[in-house]
Amino acid sequence: MENYEIIAKFIEKESGICFSEHNLYQLKIRIEDWIKLGLISSIPDLITKINTNNLTYNIKQQLIDSATNN
Repeated sequence: MENYEIIAKFIEKESGICFSEHNLYQLKIRIEDWIKLGLISSIPDLITKINTNNLTYNIKQQLIDSATNN
């Protein structure tokens, strides 16, 4: 789950919303759906974009929305 922990930390930094270890699966499911829909190309690509501060506004908003169950 390490990649999802990185994504969860980013969401916490951006929104203040925390994912606990036992609910990271919810984030995992949502992100896997985004890959299937073509919204992101892969988990490593998303992590790279987070680490290089190269996220589009749309992807950043989707990450935050995923934490609020929208």
